[in-house]
Amino acid sequence: MCIKLVINQFFSASFRALLIALFLFCSLHSFAQLQYNFERINTKNGLPTNAIKGLIFDSSSRFLWVATESGIVRYSGHGFQSFGDNENTAVLNGRIVIFDKTNIGKIYGKLIDERIFTIKGNIPVIENKSGKLKSEADYFRYKHNIRNISKDSLNIDIDIRDYYLNKNIYTKINFRLYKYVSSHLKYLTILSSDESGFV
Repeated sequence: MCIKLVINQFFSASFRALLIALFLFCSLHSFAQLQYNFERINTKNGLPTNAIKGLIFDSSSRFLWVATESGIVRYSGHGFQSFGDNENTAVLNGRIVIFDKTNIGKIYGKLIDERIFTIKGNIPVIENKSGKLKSEADYFRYKHNIRNISKDSLNIDIDIRDYYLNKNIYTKINFRLYKYVSSHLKYLTILSSDESGFV
């Protein structure tokens, strides 16, 4: 009985001290991890213009790609790299109209002359095979890698807000929600003018 009482008091005091030390160590360790470094990027530190068309962070290379009114640039966290250095790539210093990722994760953009560029090996490359993105339907096909789409769907202006959810493609056309099914867009419902509730 006496031994049981001594053991209970020993473990209680030791256990409490251990818990307090563990709690302090964990809270100090967690606090140290919550420090963030925010940096304002603009023309003063190398951005070609403050008119940004899109941002995409490439998690594999850890670069931030910035599409601007004055071309595509890569930000490393330390500085910017532009790519329109010679006559063949000068168009990459022009206005970027669309900047997005395909449903398989390929980063691409549409130049002002409707040509497509992609990011390959951390360098923007102008595609010659894919042609041009002349309409929203072309954009829709390219982004979702769709070969066939019905002629009815091609004649409508697809809003560039489209979504890939649970292996289904949805898009909004004039406040109506459509789902891509078997090479055509199937009408689902009317959306309110406030689209913040969608997705």
